[in-house]
Amino acid sequence: MVVWRITSSRHADSAFGGEGAANSPGRWNHRGRRVVYASDTPALAALEILANAETALALEGRLAIRAALPDGVVYVLPAQDLPGNWDANPIGPGTRDVGEAWRADGVFLALAVPSAVMPLQQNIVINPEHPDFELLEIDDAIPIRFDPRLTDFGTR
Repeated sequence: MVVWRITSSRHADSAFGGEGAANSPGRWNHRGRRVVYASDTPALAALEILANAETALALEGRLAIRAALPDGVVYVLPAQDLPGNWDANPIGPGTRDVGEAWRADGVFLALAVPSAVMPLQQNIVINPEHPDFELLEIDDAIPIRFDPRLTDFGTR
């Protein structure tokens, strides 16, 4: 499975380390738990960044990184196992508990979950502390830019 991650250029070397999510928990992890958030397409990875960016300036200096996960290391969370209000904002504890259970189980390197931004696509949560993490093939980072039309709502 190919996944995409968009990160700032200053975090390129640690993009797959999980420290950012441990410090600022996401939808599928509790504080202090290292995970890496990626998406199944570069477009979804960009939407996830846009959904969380507070200013257009925060979108500058971004890099896209493609990575490949081998077969059999991704658990796809069945829709019936999603907690109620899994896509709510602010994020509730239910999804974080699901992510914690997956991580504690330790069977799969990654967890595929629907994106709250675009539920027809998947985000992939990767455990950098899993023994199979070394099987992840990470490509070189590619500089990207966000088209200003995505953030210039007040100037059109």
